[in-house]
Amino acid sequence: GWQWYTVSPANFLDWSREGDLFEAISAYSLYSDTGYNLSGGAEPERVVSTAATAAFFDVFRVPPLLGRTFAPGEDQPGNDQVVVLSYGLWQRRFGGDPKVLDRSLYLDGVAHRVVGVMGPDFRYPAETELWLPLAFSPLEAANRTVRPLFVVARLADGVEMDRAQARMTAVGKRLEEAYPASNSGFGVVIHSLHERVVGGVRPAMLILLGAVSCLLLIAAANVANLLLARAASRGEEMAIRQALGAGRRHLVRQLLTEGLVLALLGGTFGLFLAMVGGGALLSFAPRGLPRLGEIGLGGGTALITLVVSIATALLFSLAPLLGLSQARLAAGLRSGGRSGGEGRGRLRQALVVSQVAFALLLLVAAGLTARSLLAVQRQEVGFEPQGLLTLQLALPQTKYPGADAQGLFFDDLLARASALPGVRSAAVTSWLPFASVPMDWDFFVKGRPPEVLDDAVTAGFRAVSPGYFETMGIPVRRGRSFEATDQKDSVGVVVINEAMARRFWAGQDPIGEHLILGDLVKGMLPGLPLEAEVVGVVGDVKQTALELPVAPAMYVPSTQYGFGTMFLVVRGSVAPQALAESLRREIAKMDPAQPIFDARTQEERLTASVAQPRLTVVLLAAFALLALVLAAVGIYGVIAYTMNRRQREIGLRMALGASRHRILGWVLVKGLIPALGGLGIGLLAALALGWGLRSLLFEVSPADPLTYLGVGVLLMAVSALACLIPALRTSRLDPQKALRQD
Repeated sequence: GWQWYTVSPANFLDWSREGDLFEAISAYSLYSDTGYNLSGGAEPERVVSTAATAAFFDVFRVPPLLGRTFAPGEDQPGNDQVVVLSYGLWQRRFGGDPKVLDRSLYLDGVAHRVVGVMGPDFRYPAETELWLPLAFSPLEAANRTVRPLFVVARLADGVEMDRAQARMTAVGKRLEEAYPASNSGFGVVIHSLHERVVGGVRPAMLILLGAVSCLLLIAAANVANLLLARAASRGEEMAIRQALGAGRRHLVRQLLTEGLVLALLGGTFGLFLAMVGGGALLSFAPRGLPRLGEIGLGGGTALITLVVSIATALLFSLAPLLGLSQARLAAGLRSGGRSGGEGRGRLRQALVVSQVAFALLLLVAAGLTARSLLAVQRQEVGFEPQGLLTLQLALPQTKYPGADAQGLFFDDLLARASALPGVRSAAVTSWLPFASVPMDWDFFVKGRPPEVLDDAVTAGFRAVSPGYFETMGIPVRRGRSFEATDQKDSVGVVVINEAMARRFWAGQDPIGEHLILGDLVKGMLPGLPLEAEVVGVVGDVKQTALELPVAPAMYVPSTQYGFGTMFLVVRGSVAPQALAESLRREIAKMDPAQPIFDARTQEERLTASVAQPRLTVVLLAAFALLALVLAAVGIYGVIAYTMNRRQREIGLRMALGASRHRILGWVLVKGLIPALGGLGIGLLAALALGWGLRSLLFEVSPADPLTYLGVGVLLMAVSALACLIPALRTSRLDPQKALRQD
C-alpha cells in the first residue's frame, strides 16, 4: 500500500533539516493535488498537476525553457499562486506562445500566474502538465498522521548512498521514539530515482533484451551458414586465383568488399523493417511505460545495427581463405571445388544446433508468458464490465464548498444521467476498479481492544452512492446495500467485502457489528460519522491488478461521506461514445466550466491493466516466430547444400539398391540429428530460463510440462518440414545423372 512510501508533512520537514546530507530536498504530492480544472479561454479541461515544495526543480538541476521555476518562499501560504507549465501543455493549450509568462490561468476558479515553462525533456512525475508550489498550513506542517507526500532529494557532493541511508535510518528511529503514536513502524528507505522510475519494468525489458540477443545470434548463425556454403562452393575459384599468383591480401580485399556490400544491403533492409514495424509494436505498449515517447529508431540504434551486420558478414566472408594452404590448394584444384571439408561440415552442423536451441528458448519464453497472461485474464473481476461507461469529475472547493454543495451536484447529475435514453442505471464512487489506487483507512471493531495501527487494521475505503453495487454488477452476499435513507443525520452505515469479513470475522456474521474509523478519517473528514454499522457484505472485486489477491475493503454511502472528486458509472445499452457525449452535454448545462475527464469503458480499463504483460507476450511471440522461421531456413539450407554436394554418393547408394523411401528417411535423419541436439541443449537452457522468468509468471510453473511438450513438438515438426523438401528432391534423383556429375 501507499503507506510504505509516502511521508507526512511534519516528517518531511524534519528530514529537510539534515542540511549537510542533501544539496536539495523536496516533497511533492501525487494524490491530494493530482489535478485542477483549467478554465478560461478554450474549453475547460482537467490537467494533471504536481504540487511541490520550492526546491523541487533544484533537485533535478533542470533549468526552464522560459521564465523561471519556484522562488524561495513561494511554497508558503499566500505566496503559492504561481504555476510552471509543461512543454506539452504550453504547446497544446497556448500554441507555444512565448508571451504566456505572467499570464493568469484559472485553476479550480483561482487565478495563478505563469512564471515558467519547462523543456520537452522534463516529465517528472510522469504525465504532469503543470507544477504548483506545495504550501503547508501550520496545522498541516505539524501533521504526522496523514501521509500524502513523496520525497526526492539530491545528495550533497561526496555523500554516498550508504552513508545517506545510515543517517536517515537514524533519523527515522529518532522520530519513531519521539512520536510513537504516528511513527511506530515507519522507517526511511532511500532509492535511486532511476530505480524508482524504471525498476518495475526492468525484468520484462531484460527478458526482451535477451530475446533480441537470441534472435540476433540465430540470424548470425544463418548468415554464417550461408557464407560457409558459398565459401565452400568458391574453393576452386580461390585456389585458381591463388595458383595464378593472387596474393592473400588481394583475396582478403575482394572478400571483404563483397561482405561489406552484403552487410550494408542486409542492414539497411533491416532498419527499414524496424521503422515500419516499430510503430505497430508500440501500439501494444501501456501508457504508463517509462519514457515510452522516447522509444524509436535513433542514430545510436541504427549505428549498432549496421556495425553488427557488417561485423557478422565480414567475419564469415573470410571463410574461403581459412586453411587455404598449398596442400589444400592442390586438393581444391583436383576436387573442382567440392571438397567442403569435414571441419566446415561440423561447423555448419553446430550452427544448426545453436539455431534450434535459441529458437526453443524464445518459444518457451513466449509460451510461458502467454499461458501466464491467459491465467491472469481468466481471473474473476467481481463485477460485470460489459456495458459500463465511466468518467471522472472533480468539483473545485472554491465553487462547491463542503460536502453538501458537492452532494447536491452529484444528486442532480445522477438524476440527469438516469433519465438519458439507453441508460439502465447510474451511480458515483470515490474509487473505481482499475482506474485509481484505493486509499487505505484505519479502523477498529467496536468492543474489541484497539490494535496498533498497521496493515492488520486498515482497509480500502471508498464512498459510493445508492445503486452502485447494482450498477456495477457486484453481488450482495449478506444484508443489504445502501438506500436513499442513509443520510448524514441517520446512523452511519458501512458495507464490507468478503475478504474483510474473512479477515476480521472468520466464521462469524459481521452484520450488526460496528466499526470505529480512526485518525486518518478524523483528519481528512472532520465532522462526519466516525462510527458505522455493518449492514451488508458484497462480493470481492479486483482492485488494481487481476493477478493480485483482493484486499479487505469497506464501502460507505456518499450521502454520509461526500467527496468532491468522484467517478460517474453508467450502465447503458447505447454506444459508449454517444453516451459520453450526452453526459458531456448534461454536465455543461449544469456547469459550463466543469470538465469531465478519463471517460472510458470499464472493458477498456481492464484491457489497459494487462497492457504491459500483453506487450511482453506480443514481442516475445514475434521474436519466437522469427526465430522459428530462421531456424527452419537454416536447417533447410544446410540439408539442401549437403545433399547437393553428396549427389554422387546418393546416386551410388541408389545404384546399389537403396530405395527412394530409404533415401528419404536417410536424409530426414541427417537433418533431424542436429535439430534433436539443439532441442536437448535448448531444453536444459530453457529450464534455467524458466526459473528466471518466475517473477513474471502467474499460476504457471517455470517448468510447465504442457509448454515444453508443445514447443518441442512444434520445433521438431517445423524441423522435419524443413528437411522434407530437400529430402523429397534428393529421393527423386536419377542415379545415372548423379553418377555422371563431376
